[in-house]
Amino acid sequence: MSEDDKKDKPIPGEDDETGDISERGETRGETPEDKSRPGRLKRWTSSLRRRPWITVGVATFLFLGVGLGVTVTQGKRIIPGETIRAAVSPHLKDPGKDYYEEKLRPLLLPLPSGSENQAVLIKFSVIWDGLASFRYRALELQIRNRLYTHMKSLVAREQDPQDKTPLLEAEMSRILRESLGTGDLAIKIKEVKGI
Repeated sequence: MSEDDKKDKPIPGEDDETGDISERGETRGETPEDKSRPGRLKRWTSSLRRRPWITVGVATFLFLGVGLGVTVTQGKRIIPGETIRAAVSPHLKDPGKDYYEEKLRPLLLPLPSGSENQAVLIKFSVIWDGLASFRYRALELQIRNRLYTHMKSLVAREQDPQDKTPLLEAEMSRILRESLGTGDLAIKIKEVKGI
């Protein structure tokens, strides 16, 4: 090789007007060959066009996931964006937290044999935060058993439990607060009905 050929050949690692040069002497930039090849996005979209069942499967999966999420959370929140604040109940201490009302399964309590009804059905809901709800789900059987035994003895002592709704709410709230280890909840009795 002559000296003129050595001068024309770029040294690896140096910059010149063609762009960066890698250690192997290749330029790091687009060449006319790169422009003719499809990019990753083009290859991906053309792959989906050749296999439409993939697109249908992904769309179905997303549709079912959103539908299941809406179904599960329906009825557990109040109007979107609206939360229950501490002004609603004096038992809800932290006004910065978001509380929601959740309807729980009713309690069916037997009455003593001398009563005009055989049992009392108590339909109620609880206003609480997410942590208390999670703790309740973990200990649901023990808490409901404790509520049942205490409320059964309370209803047996009272003459007319339908008129004692505030007393029942206070006792149920106390039991839930003790069981869950939180003071941020309130009970709302929807209906007390003799059966």
